[in-house]
Amino acid sequence: MSAPDLSLVILSYNTEALLRECLDSVFARTRGCSFEVIVVDNASRDGSVAMLRRDYPQVRLVESPDNLGFGGGNNLGVEHAAGEYIVFLNSDAVLRYDTCLELVDCLRARPDVACVGPRVVGSDGLPQMQAWGHLPSPWRLLMQAIGGARLRLPAFEGVDGVRRGSGEWTVGWLSGVCIAVRREQFRAVGGFDRRFFMYAEDVALCGRLRRFGRSLLLDRADVLHYGGGSSGNRASRVRNAVWQQRHILQVCEDEFGPGARLLGGAAVGFGLLLRLAASLLRVPRDGIAGNLLLATTMARLADLMGRRTIPERPVDSAAVKG
Repeated sequence: MSAPDLSLVILSYNTEALLRECLDSVFARTRGCSFEVIVVDNASRDGSVAMLRRDYPQVRLVESPDNLGFGGGNNLGVEHAAGEYIVFLNSDAVLRYDTCLELVDCLRARPDVACVGPRVVGSDGLPQMQAWGHLPSPWRLLMQAIGGARLRLPAFEGVDGVRRGSGEWTVGWLSGVCIAVRREQFRAVGGFDRRFFMYAEDVALCGRLRRFGRSLLLDRADVLHYGGGSSGNRASRVRNAVWQQRHILQVCEDEFGPGARLLGGAAVGFGLLLRLAASLLRVPRDGIAGNLLLATTMARLADLMGRRTIPERPVDSAAVKG
């Protein structure tokens, strides 16, 4: 049997109902190319695995005994992939069009493009924030910290980009919600960054893929992303905010050097002081215990100053969605 054109890798952790909707959309809307679907189960505790075995025998199921996180789980899926092209798709995402073929055709036709992603929309049909952006540099981190994007000028956008209208454009990074790459190029750069359990793996990957070409955002072929599946409780939200900050600064260093990380850290710290002032204004209304903004700001400031109270990955990795 010849290898498929496309390997679609879906990472799942305790998302049985969402995963079913995701898979149904894949099989209903993926046409025009041969493909395989690989689902990596990140040590789920619900009925996901049983559901897959019972209802989706055409899916290649890869079971991990431990939660490997987002990058580690997707890397494991690629180890089992045979397609020339890889599309990574979140289990809480739904294809609304023949998105996979659109992405694969783009990579086939444009050798200067290393990775490509579609428009990501929420349940309200509006484009989601933080679906693409610029590689983190000291300037971009400063703009993020002070809200420079309000000026509506590309030069003043932060790490997260602002929607510019219809069409397509070159970006610094694309969301891992749905992203297509060439398998050999993905393997050549080492896949998703194994240092990161969650957050900024997509940013780091797009940065490393620059040696092969640009990251291209197609403002079409919408993918619906429910999101929020890994938000968790207050403690996990604080932890996730620290992880995201830590990893973005690491990517800044990887891309622009140690000096850039120092400057980027200073920019982030300045922004956190502004957030601290805003969070203190909420104390009369929310109190201390209920003030999530204050909790995340204090945790991020502490981490920025070297107080590594939050480990690189959870102690009980099976308790966190990958």
